[in-house]
Amino acid sequence: MKESFELADTVGVISEAVACGGSFTLYPMGTSMLPTLKAERDSVTLVKAEGIKKGDIILYKRATGQYVLHRIVKLSKDGSYVLCGDNQRAFEKNVRPEDVLFLVEAYERNGRTVKRSSPSFCIQWRYARMLQLVKAVLRRAFSTFCRKDG
Repeated sequence: MKESFELADTVGVISEAVACGGSFTLYPMGTSMLPTLKAERDSVTLVKAEGIKKGDIILYKRATGQYVLHRIVKLSKDGSYVLCGDNQRAFEKNVRPEDVLFLVEAYERNGRTVKRSSPSFCIQWRYARMLQLVKAVLRRAFSTFCRKDG
C-alpha cells in the first residue's frame, strides 16, 4: 500500500538509507514528468547522487524549499545543472550540485522497470522533448490559422 507523506519530513530517513548504500522507492506527484512518470501509477528508485550525467533524473531542493524531480538537460561549465521536467518547456538553470539530494536509478512504469543504464531511459526523454516541440509548432500554427483579422 502506498503511504502519503510530506517529503520534507522524511528526507533525513531517506538520506540515511541511501548513504548506507541502500535505495528508497518514491511515488512522485505532479505532472511535470509526464509522459515518463504519471502520479499514483509510477514509482522511482532513489540512490546516492553520484556519477550524474545529462539525461539523468534527480530529486533536488529549490531555494524555496520545494522538492522537485526533474531531468538534467545540460551540464554547465561552472558545474551547475540545467534542468527541465519532461512535460515542461522552461529550463531551470544554475541548479548547484549541493541542491541535488538523490539520483533516480530506475523507475517503474506500468509494472515495468526501466533502469538508468538502459537505452529506453534516454529514449523516453528524447521522445518527450520531441513531443514538446511538435506541440509548440502545432499551437503556433493553430493560433496563426485561427487568428481573427481585423
